[in-house]
Amino acid sequence: MASIEVNGRVTEVPDGSSIKEALEALGIEITMFPSDEGHFMPCQMGGCWACAVDVDGELQPACVSTVQSVMRIKTEGSGFAPRRLVSCFMGHHVGGVG
Repeated sequence: MASIEVNGRVTEVPDGSSIKEALEALGIEITMFPSDEGHFMPCQMGGCWACAVDVDGELQPACVSTVQSVMRIKTEGSGFAPRRLVSCFMGHHVGGVG
């Protein structure tokens, strides 16, 4: 088990879990469409970075990043600029359009 902190809440999740799975275990809803509720993860393959969270002061895509013990994760209010701005139809390296 890995002990992590998410938005100030300490929890334990199985080793090898993704950050997405840790958020779900804490009851945070994962959404495919923008919403005021939950955490937005449209591609769930790490290509769009829409699900990026602050992990110990660095942005990481929650859908593909693996948890490690003593990690501190913030889902909101990180103050980071977006890694990828998408407008209109733009391809990205995981296929499809953004």
